[in-house]
Amino acid sequence: MCRMVGWVSPVPVTARALLGDAAIERLLALSTVHRHGWGVAWRADRGVSVERGTLPAGEDDAFARVVDELAVTSAMLHLRLGTPGYGRQLADTHPFTDGTWAMIHNGAVAPVSGVDRLLASKSTRHPRGSTDSERWFLALRDEIDSGPSVPDAVAAVIEHAYSVGLHASSWNSMLLGPDALHVVNHHDHALLPVDIELWPDLYPKELVCWPPYFDLRLRQRAGVSVAVSSGIVDDVTDWTLLPNRSVLRLPFDGAEMRMTVLDERSSRRSAGSTAASTRAG
Repeated sequence: MCRMVGWVSPVPVTARALLGDAAIERLLALSTVHRHGWGVAWRADRGVSVERGTLPAGEDDAFARVVDELAVTSAMLHLRLGTPGYGRQLADTHPFTDGTWAMIHNGAVAPVSGVDRLLASKSTRHPRGSTDSERWFLALRDEIDSGPSVPDAVAAVIEHAYSVGLHASSWNSMLLGPDALHVVNHHDHALLPVDIELWPDLYPKELVCWPPYFDLRLRQRAGVSVAVSSGIVDDVTDWTLLPNRSVLRLPFDGAEMRMTVLDERSSRRSAGSTAASTRAG
């Protein structure tokens, strides 16, 4: 379980300038619970660059430097709350990348003993770490390389996972590709774990789950698009709640975003060029 931020901007921008001081403070607070490392990926001149650390973000000077000094036009930021049963090494820390694509994930695939089945038998990709998230990334890369769009790749891997006896609380992810940031929003609130602390002390304990953990929201302002996991932004008035079972494409060239909504079995159907969404109050 993790927290995610991703953005696309016409001009370079830092995370702090993009989100504001209050949201950065909430990220630091969240890192007291999501304490199993952090990472950032951004588009560079010749592909994707990644920086990661295994310390809690709030205890790592490198994280502070990244949020204050890394000014880029497209990036993803991740705080990790590692699923029990997986490693805590650098190789297990998001983002995962092959130099062309990078991915961050919030969720857990079960059973842990079967996550290697996410990769098709014909795959030539080999995980470096132990996590389900890396295998989800490699399986998506196999599909993307074979020609499908990202929504088709997402649907194909999820359907394959179901067919080999795997399920996930959430496939929520962000993928940074050669020409766009893709936001995958596909989860089951009923599978939220009840035995893991998800929120730090500043969140109201009298509520069962506040805010809804798997929700993803989008804000578009002055040509800048930013997507965030719940709990990072306290005032969501200007943020659009993204629909579940959807893939949002945010192109780098300023073209219109594209939302694809997936059906119950993850076979995709078009939802037009703008997000079918619910405005948060």
